[in-house]
Amino acid sequence: MVTLFQKLHHLNVTGEMDEQTVAKMKSPSCANPDITIFNTVPRIKRYLNDLDFKWEKNKLTYKIINLDKTLKEYTNVAIRKAFNDWQGATEFVFTETKNSSADIEIDFVPRDHSDGFSFDDTVEELAHAFFPEDGRVHFYNKKLFTENSTEGYNLRIVAAHEIGHALGLQHSSEQGSLMNKFYPGFIPDYTLPDIDRKQIRALYNLSERLTTTKSTFKSTKTTQSPANFNYRLYDPCTTEIDSLFYDLSKKNIYVLINNKKNRGLLWRYEIDKHKWDTVPLYMTYQEMLPSFRGGFEYNNVTWFIKGRRVFAYNQQKMLLHGYPRYIRDPLYPNNAYTAVNKNEDIYVLKGSFAFNLNLETLRLSEPYPDNLVEIFPGIPWWIESALNTGNFIYFFKDNWVYKFDLRLNSVESGYPKIKHRGWFACMP
Repeated sequence: MVTLFQKLHHLNVTGEMDEQTVAKMKSPSCANPDITIFNTVPRIKRYLNDLDFKWEKNKLTYKIINLDKTLKEYTNVAIRKAFNDWQGATEFVFTETKNSSADIEIDFVPRDHSDGFSFDDTVEELAHAFFPEDGRVHFYNKKLFTENSTEGYNLRIVAAHEIGHALGLQHSSEQGSLMNKFYPGFIPDYTLPDIDRKQIRALYNLSERLTTTKSTFKSTKTTQSPANFNYRLYDPCTTEIDSLFYDLSKKNIYVLINNKKNRGLLWRYEIDKHKWDTVPLYMTYQEMLPSFRGGFEYNNVTWFIKGRRVFAYNQQKMLLHGYPRYIRDPLYPNNAYTAVNKNEDIYVLKGSFAFNLNLETLRLSEPYPDNLVEIFPGIPWWIESALNTGNFIYFFKDNWVYKFDLRLNSVESGYPKIKHRGWFACMP
């Protein structure tokens, strides 16, 4: 790891904790983990490239909770300049708000500030930020932040770096990059480096030529016109399932299909009657949001995941006290596809990865995920949804269903099968 650090930060490569390496490690820096190092490990590199830390909208609000004690009112000016750096390179529009809720929250905080990531006084940590769509940006209030001065730390430059994280950028090992982990010092007439402009535009799939196009986030899926939209095909046996789960009584299976026809509805399969019907989501699981993913049972509670929010319901379908809670782990993947209970271990699935989530702490059990095929042999990547049924898990992808035997840790013989005939709720 020492050798990798030296290579990434352009030091003489000795493999030893020599004077130059120790000095670099103690240099003023961002407190976010330098996960760029892990890009040299193929499995983790593939994971990092697949994290997809992005906002799904391009109009964002921000709020400054506390002003810096030195700059005071000038804090607003420095922060606004930092947002302007990114706004000029993208199609984001940032608007300051005084409302209680904002997309990005700026704060100057003490060493311990109740987010699980205290600042380390043994090194010169200046600030840290969480990836989208968390939005928290914290500056260490023990540090001297300044503007137009070589003393202390230039707030605009530090803020621009942290906002880069809040927009989804990781640390860069490129010399001259704003997103390098280490503070570059005061730069008169500072402008956003070209390397960072290219990185943020690549992250959001923007062309190199700046445009005035209104829509920043374009879907790669085709959309049918209303005249060609066949509602009869949009049921749990013939279309993509976003989430499905038993209720705690084990009498019903609920299925979420997030399309125009089914928005706000749950399909319900009554097991005893062998029939399907629909019920309003808001009347079934109150306070639950549409388009959730990952419904599953654990510890006699029904759990749902919506982005980074976790909802927990009791047997009466009432939201438990203190929920929804928020997953704060910075390496938790946005827009995970589903979650399953495998022998009391909860795995959140996305792409080729399985993330082991601790439901008590809402943190990942490991700093990086397992390969999906190691946890669920025979199950393909990009699973859309899954259903726990005692000793089996049904995995759904496209028009196919895979029946996974938890006792044998393998896909049952004869699977995958076509979805409309491959699992008990859709068999003729």
